[in-house]
Amino acid sequence: MSSRMALASKEIDFERLVETITEVVLKLLNPEGVKIGSKEWHSLFEDIYRVSTTPTAPEVEVPRFCERMSDLLKKHIEGELTLISEVPRGDFLLTYRTRFNTFCSGLEFIDMGFFYLYRTEEGSGGGTGALHDCSGAGPRPTIKTQLEVGMRIWRELIFDKFKSDLAEEIQTVVLRDREGDVADITSANQAVSSFSKMVVGENAEDTLALYREHFETGFLEQTETYYTRETNRLVETLSAAEYLITASQRLKDEVVRSSRILHESSTEPVDAVLNRCFIVAHREMIETEFRSSLETEGLRSLRLAHGLMKRVEIDMLKRAVEEHVIARGTQQVSSLDSTASTSLPVQYTEALSELHSKYRALIDDAFDGELQFVAALDAGCRAVVNKPIPRGGGGDNALTAPDLLAKYCDLFLKRSKHFASDAEIEEKMNALIVIFQYVDDKDIFQKFYSKMLAKRLIHATSASDEAEGAMISKLKQCCGYEYTSKLHQMFTDTSLSTELNVKFAKTEHGRADRRFKVVVLQSGAWPLGGGPRSTVQLAPALEKSVRAFELFYHSQHSGRKLNWLHHLSSGDVVCHTDSSRYEFAVTTFQMVILMLFNEADSCTVDTIQSSTNLSERELYRTVRSLIATKLLIADPALQPEGEIPGDCTIRFNSKFKSRKKRMRLSAAVQRESTADTKRTVDSVDEDRKSLLQIAIVRIMKSRKVLSYRTLVDEVIRMVAARFKPTVLIIKKCIEDLIAMEYLERSADDTTELRYLA
Repeated sequence: MSSRMALASKEIDFERLVETITEVVLKLLNPEGVKIGSKEWHSLFEDIYRVSTTPTAPEVEVPRFCERMSDLLKKHIEGELTLISEVPRGDFLLTYRTRFNTFCSGLEFIDMGFFYLYRTEEGSGGGTGALHDCSGAGPRPTIKTQLEVGMRIWRELIFDKFKSDLAEEIQTVVLRDREGDVADITSANQAVSSFSKMVVGENAEDTLALYREHFETGFLEQTETYYTRETNRLVETLSAAEYLITASQRLKDEVVRSSRILHESSTEPVDAVLNRCFIVAHREMIETEFRSSLETEGLRSLRLAHGLMKRVEIDMLKRAVEEHVIARGTQQVSSLDSTASTSLPVQYTEALSELHSKYRALIDDAFDGELQFVAALDAGCRAVVNKPIPRGGGGDNALTAPDLLAKYCDLFLKRSKHFASDAEIEEKMNALIVIFQYVDDKDIFQKFYSKMLAKRLIHATSASDEAEGAMISKLKQCCGYEYTSKLHQMFTDTSLSTELNVKFAKTEHGRADRRFKVVVLQSGAWPLGGGPRSTVQLAPALEKSVRAFELFYHSQHSGRKLNWLHHLSSGDVVCHTDSSRYEFAVTTFQMVILMLFNEADSCTVDTIQSSTNLSERELYRTVRSLIATKLLIADPALQPEGEIPGDCTIRFNSKFKSRKKRMRLSAAVQRESTADTKRTVDSVDEDRKSLLQIAIVRIMKSRKVLSYRTLVDEVIRMVAARFKPTVLIIKKCIEDLIAMEYLERSADDTTELRYLA
């Protein structure tokens, strides 16, 4: 007969068929079973087919057949009950799981053999999956699969009797494994699986109901009791560092144990119990050890504490890292010598760079570089960087990061006798940028940096144009094009000035005085407006060159006006003393004073002032700088500070001696004073006001109508790259713009603002 041909339906001998099927079913339920493909296996299919297709089925034969099969399963399970009841306590778990697995496997094979019966009943109107239960009343009772019927009987006869013993035996296996004894993990796992296997059928919406009710709940209670006692013992007998090691290993072991024995759905509740016992209950001790390990840089304890706490929450660890960075950073900054004005910027920047590098490496090593800890490091560094440093010597104004970082830039970008390679300069730039990113008042840094850059460009003291350009590019990456646009313009001006000087050198006066060079600056790009400017009466030779250049420049650019910044100018003078010839690099103010001594060996201060037309401030400052070099001598000697008497005589020191034949006398005058620093910081306030007003107008112009709160938030976001404005300052700017009729308050809602075109 072809395998594609159906078996023919015919009348059957019901009792003979049931007897034959019973024989095969019993073999399947016994451990030896029958192999798929054997004669009995095929006969089972044929016999079930005949029962299913007989003319009297399903109304008569199928219910009778199901009832006989149900009785057969019940009788077999009663035998299993007797066998399990008689085994010793120590063999109960192994026997139970062995007998259950054999029974379950047999039922699955039986269900495969009953395939025709189930399929016939589905096609007869019961619907997909609608089988018949011979125990029900009515002409067409619903049947259940043999697996469902068998499992129901097993639950009623065996499980309900031994469920407490079963749960207890599984817990005993787990306990033995926790204590390091030999434990039958396989039996425990298969016994756990039996809970869900017993729940089958179309009404089994929650196959884990038995597992949760009769095992998981009790297991979780037992686990919490065990580990509460165990962790308390560990805390009493071990040090905090040893506890972290032991707790981490015990947790890891329990997680592995749970995955080998329990259902996967128990992972979360078991973890919750373990977390309460090992971590939450001893959180304070873990935090204390974590903070102690930060102090001692104990990487192992840090890793272990992190591994434990991240199972619960790591906010506490993040706070500890941030507070530790702030404490260490504050300690390092406080230990710096704030009176060392020259070396302090280097000390400050390198100390903070080292601090950041150290703790970034620690975070990468101990916490796998998790972004939450990187954020904690950033917050700590930002707090340290933006904290003012008390000025040494009792000065009123505190030192700030923008000032110190700008001076640090000036030190390595300025040409000096200590040559730095490109790699060293790049390393210094990167270190500075790391700290610069944490500065809130980036606009103040820009002020200081641009002033120092201006001096380097004007006096041609930059180490290299490439280094200057690289530094500006890094600032641009951090803060955007607008932040560095004026810095770029300063470079453009110096390039154009070089070309202009080449053209001037070709003129008659330029050929006569090739040493005369001019840098033409755009007033809007260069930070040269701070502080009062002093007039000066130039020496005739200088005055002639100045006028010649003005004529040349106006011939090249009509309609432009030149304002000479003599306080930023410099030059070289040759000086002959009794013993030698010297060449001095001096400021223009120093130059005009020194040239007076070509006509006389001594002058009074009043004479110097009338001859040079310098302001008192610049006169005193310049004279003191020349006296400090011992090139000039005051008679009588001057006080360290204050005014210089007008009748004080200043003499040229013809006996001046120095091993250096070329000296720079302008450094003392060009060095920025505390007052200059204060003026620079104060000028930022006006710039901020303008920037905030521009931001407000831009936002309102695009949005037209906006609530006060929303406008403030958007303004803060817009200027955040330059500084952090206070709400009070923004409010003042809004009021000013309302007064200037750029904005108005809504008549219906006073918290709403409107843009006036």
